[in-house]
Amino acid sequence: ALATIAGLYAMNLRARVESLEARLEVAQLRLAAADRAMVDTRRVAFEMQSAMAVMAAGDLTRVDLQGAPAAPQAAGRALWSRQSGMVFAATNLPPLPAKQIYQVWVVVAGAAPVSAGLVAPDETGRGVAIFRTPIDVTGPVTVAVTIEPEGGVPAPTGAFYLTGKSVTGA
Repeated sequence: ALATIAGLYAMNLRARVESLEARLEVAQLRLAAADRAMVDTRRVAFEMQSAMAVMAAGDLTRVDLQGAPAAPQAAGRALWSRQSGMVFAATNLPPLPAKQIYQVWVVVAGAAPVSAGLVAPDETGRGVAIFRTPIDVTGPVTVAVTIEPEGGVPAPTGAFYLTGKSVTGA
């Protein structure tokens, strides 16, 4: 009888341990999801702070971009501050070929184009990005967008899809 009671007790303990292990696994999955959400929230908050810093900068320059022959329906705008970086937005960008990305360039007269960064538009052709641009780039500036291999390239190799010159008094 004592062995039967001990056996039943052991089975009960085993079932409780299995239940607790399952609950622990669920809790760990929820914690991992919460950690990912926190990282995403911090990233978005940092991006918003960066965008606000650009828009509030005393040296703000606006660059309106028009579609080039490769993308006549595309349009965009870059808000650029030498001190704070660039907020870039574009619409009606054509879909990207496989393993390609849009690369945004800052061009100053007499100097080679400098990559501001990469942007991948959504399925509607809308692309938005916030870039830290090199502080040694001085205005007035031209902003241009090309399609380049994923990861970007050090100098433009593709056709221009958007281009625009800075507007004083942004």
